[in-house]
Amino acid sequence: MPALSLFGRRWLISGDDVCFPAVQLATFHLVWCITLSIWLVQAAKVVEPCDSKPYYVGVVGSTLATCALSIVLEPAIAFYSSRGGMFETRRRSPALEWCIYADLLMSAFRVCVTGYGTRVLYAHPGGCLGDVDSSFSFSLEACYRAMLWSMWAMVGGLVCFCVLVYNWFPDFDDPSAWVRQFEYWSNWLCCVTGTRREVRESFRRMGELFGMVFGHVDLVPTDVITIFWLAMLRQRVFRLEEMMAVGKDDGEGDVEEGWDGGRHGAPARLDSRTILSAEFDAKSGIDSRGLVGLGSEGSDSVGVEHVVIDEVAYYMRYAFAAYGWMLYVWAHPGSGVAKLCCGDSCRMCIDCASGIDGRPNGRNAKYLNREAILKTSGLEPHDLLHVQLEGDGKGVLPYFIGLDHAKKKLIIAIRGSLSFDDVVCDLKFDPVGIDEWLGSASSAVPGPSIMHSTRPTSHLAHRGIFEAAKATMASIAATGVVKKYLGIHPDYDILVCGHSLGAGCAFFVGMYLKQSHPTLRCISYSPPGGLVSRDLAVPAADWCISTVCGKEWIPRLTLSTIERVRDEMVHLGIHCKMSKAKLFLSWMCGYLWSDEDIFHAEGALPEENARWLESYRQHVDAAATQTLRQSLLPAFDFHPPGRILYLRPTGETSAMTKRPWESSKKIIMQRKFVCEWTTGDRLVSNGILLSGRMMRDHFPNQSLAILRVLASGDGAAGPRKRKTKAATNSL
Repeated sequence: MPALSLFGRRWLISGDDVCFPAVQLATFHLVWCITLSIWLVQAAKVVEPCDSKPYYVGVVGSTLATCALSIVLEPAIAFYSSRGGMFETRRRSPALEWCIYADLLMSAFRVCVTGYGTRVLYAHPGGCLGDVDSSFSFSLEACYRAMLWSMWAMVGGLVCFCVLVYNWFPDFDDPSAWVRQFEYWSNWLCCVTGTRREVRESFRRMGELFGMVFGHVDLVPTDVITIFWLAMLRQRVFRLEEMMAVGKDDGEGDVEEGWDGGRHGAPARLDSRTILSAEFDAKSGIDSRGLVGLGSEGSDSVGVEHVVIDEVAYYMRYAFAAYGWMLYVWAHPGSGVAKLCCGDSCRMCIDCASGIDGRPNGRNAKYLNREAILKTSGLEPHDLLHVQLEGDGKGVLPYFIGLDHAKKKLIIAIRGSLSFDDVVCDLKFDPVGIDEWLGSASSAVPGPSIMHSTRPTSHLAHRGIFEAAKATMASIAATGVVKKYLGIHPDYDILVCGHSLGAGCAFFVGMYLKQSHPTLRCISYSPPGGLVSRDLAVPAADWCISTVCGKEWIPRLTLSTIERVRDEMVHLGIHCKMSKAKLFLSWMCGYLWSDEDIFHAEGALPEENARWLESYRQHVDAAATQTLRQSLLPAFDFHPPGRILYLRPTGETSAMTKRPWESSKKIIMQRKFVCEWTTGDRLVSNGILLSGRMMRDHFPNQSLAILRVLASGDGAAGPRKRKTKAATNSL
């Protein structure tokens, strides 16, 4: 919903976010109301002369009064906060704001009382109060101290909360506010390489792009999380219904449990056709079916030859090895560090012990990555020809070059995203022309300066990834390794591979080198979806294979799919009739709702929600005519390169095993995958699949494990935990 407005400023919370903090504070104050009431009753029994008693009684009485008023105000805040849906602010305002102002006033008065009470504690020791004889032990002075410190702790918590939700850039619909926000972060993120001017310019451009895409509606972080969760469930239910209709499961594996046994005894159907109107679909160019994104990706019926699966699985180890020691330790958490430090000659350990002038030896990182590459790729030390570390060249992605004698290949493997510099590179998604760079492939130095897409050009690419590929290609050419060893082994071919960002970079490097080495091949594992224009992506099918694993999101991520997910999420939020508090409580209690309970019908939107929807449409229409968006239009038609090899989860499982330390209801199932050919058009048209696996399926170790199992002839891969009634009965 729109952000909560207090003291003339938008905060990073919405009105329905304060329900749970209000309940927690009310519980805290109720406990102390009871405790302080007992304290006053027990203090009245003290008959010995005590000069400090009036001070203590005054502080406790004042604190009790403020707590009592807060007990009235905070339940009222929780009540008003839980009213209406996320965008129904009129059902909460202005009563909610006035209750918050009143409670803040009580808190300010309580701070004054607590401060005075702290002074009383040290200026007038309360030892004369003594211990009161009663049926239970009750020290008045100890209780008084506990009250003071708990009140100070509560005040500190409120201050921290206010700092966290303070909105430094409250104008969500002002493009300049987005630019200022990103410029602000550029001043603090010192881990980004480059000159101060270059970093600031990069972040300024990202601020413009993010403002164009996300500056249309007033949402706070909790709104985004909640709507994302609703959209994920909605997509999942729709996919399961579609696949159950044809007797298939999408691999999520929660059909039997998690949607049965709801209030209506049936799965909650979050149907996009009741949420998105046909008028807005036609107006904004949204494909409702594409928003849902079926898991089959519209694959070709032609099967994948086993030799192709073997080849893709074989070279995946090089793409994984390019990540160096970090992913090796991740894949071997128990023994990875020891194996790398010892290596074949314990060189790393010796250098760590010797050092230079008491400082760590700078060569350690090189040895560590070299050992990880050797162990992961299976290359012999003399076949690892060159290792490029991060930071060795400006804008150059880490990579290595090696010789695979078994396949007669010269391998160039490029690392994917693993640093903040890589993330910045990924976010520079405006299009640039690459014609002149490709035309310079026969020269020694790769190409002239990058030109912007406004110049007439036939080939366009993702700016950030192309810049990285251009710098990486220059580094590869400068080493002279490729030319030297292809001269020694003239019958060897070049194979370029990489994962994620490295996959996109590998495609550009391969496209550049292919002009002088026609037999070159490229395998891009999980490449970015918005990489190149169609006229580059489609012809590359002859020499480039791109893999997509399950529901991973990076190969489906383009400007068009981002806007489609944004539209879907905004529409779900506007049509939602329940507050986030009610949604969260129903989820905690396992209570399921039908779509009629959660969402307003398209023709029955409340007046306020209808205004928000119309305002959103107007913002989207206005943004469509902006100069920035016009310059980005070619990027909306970008695709992943080459022929797409889709690793699709079948929903079936292999043999089940039970861990001895787990209960009988918990079993292990191996997910099964099949390989299918598809195209970049079909992949992008289905949109981003919102799922709990969208990030996990993108990890290179996941793809490596699945491909190895598929190459072995078994379709099962990737252990996953699943509990079903049928499986439990079979045990």
